[in-house]
Amino acid sequence: FDPTLTSETIASLTYIDFQNAYEDLSDVSRSELGYPYEGVFGDSYDLIPAMEMGGGIDAGPNLGTVFGFQPDLFATKWQYAFSQNVTKVWGTHTAKLGFFWERVINTQPGSGPNHGRIVEGYWSPFVNTGNTFADLLVGQAGAYAEQSENVLHDVGWDRWELWAQDSWKVSPRVTLNYGARASWFGAAEDRQGNGLSVWDESRCESDLAAGTDFPGITWYARDPSIPVSGIGSTFGVQPRVGLAWDVFGDGETVLRGGAGLYLWKNAVNEYSQFVDLGAGVRQFSAFGLTLPQLEGLDSDELAFGGSALNLGEDRVPRSWNWSLSLNQRLPWSLNLELGYVGNRNDRNSHLPNLNAVPLGAMLDDPGGAPNHYRPLQYYSELNIWRHTLFSEYHGLQALLARQRGRFNFTLAYTFSKVLGTSGTAGSEYLLTPLRDFSYGPLASDRTHVATGTFSWLLPE
Repeated sequence: FDPTLTSETIASLTYIDFQNAYEDLSDVSRSELGYPYEGVFGDSYDLIPAMEMGGGIDAGPNLGTVFGFQPDLFATKWQYAFSQNVTKVWGTHTAKLGFFWERVINTQPGSGPNHGRIVEGYWSPFVNTGNTFADLLVGQAGAYAEQSENVLHDVGWDRWELWAQDSWKVSPRVTLNYGARASWFGAAEDRQGNGLSVWDESRCESDLAAGTDFPGITWYARDPSIPVSGIGSTFGVQPRVGLAWDVFGDGETVLRGGAGLYLWKNAVNEYSQFVDLGAGVRQFSAFGLTLPQLEGLDSDELAFGGSALNLGEDRVPRSWNWSLSLNQRLPWSLNLELGYVGNRNDRNSHLPNLNAVPLGAMLDDPGGAPNHYRPLQYYSELNIWRHTLFSEYHGLQALLARQRGRFNFTLAYTFSKVLGTSGTAGSEYLLTPLRDFSYGPLASDRTHVATGTFSWLLPE
């Protein structure tokens, strides 16, 4: 091509393979160590449970094994990417357009407590020795969790994008940048063909009447009308615009501003958890049982929990960003910048518990079994994937800098607020509307931030 037309082609491949194994399985073997219990499901691969001694003055060390070993644990990740970009300069315009494709695959077994998780703690109303380590020795579990055998999570998705932008020198003092990116986010798919599980409340009654396992939950292998991904793909257009104005034409005072919309896809491994229910994985949790009482509890009468996508909810997180700043040169080689920066992130994902115990339900029975008070008696916790959280940032920023000579420095100050909703188990279903109960400063909120740096080149 000629100097006004350039082309750029980029192709990349990333491969990561994590392999983990115990050097000596006898160190964590139930049979070798004389641990006599097989647990609720008996899918332990002969590994002893994970044992957490809680906290407080009576806490002991954490013992046992890491979740997910069967008896090994691995993670294999592939990322393919290809992009083609073209730049053309004509007159006062510099235009760019391009294409981007990406495929991400994550393959690894689940990491649930298939060999059991015993949690002791001073907070437990069921302890009867006064010491968490002693409770373990006598076989009393403050809390216990277990799931059946971990299955392979083999999930992948694609992203396709077209984009175009133009930098237009409107006049010697004004530059305008504008463009847009059109993105198609493919839904994450179970590459084993069973399908990701989705929650469909409309089929609960019919599933109950038919005696179907996991009422209201379905997936491709159970119902081929449901895609292997559980939900559909997402398409969106992301516009962006920016302006730079040399106010007096001498480069001493410059006003800059811009705004844009950005979309992104949740990480592929976040969808792996939705493989489990459709693959028959069951989860169990209980409080205050002894280890012998847990032995062989697996039966049709137990309430199992898990996670599922929300049928029809195919949105992706998005962020609106905007800014306005004034840059002013000052005497003595100083530069002052004052600005406002803001953004709003919404459609953020979380997993609220659809089957949380209603507020006040256990006031007369504080030591009772929570599962007896849940709205859906055939489940324990049922966590449904939602994109309903949001956050906002507003910041006033000031920067004074000197970047000339032997002594340089920067002084910066930001006055800002980070506000939004926080998701807690069940909150979205118990506290409605969620904003009225959960909106306020977030953990990342820092009202005042001041920094200073300097460098001084000393004489030789």
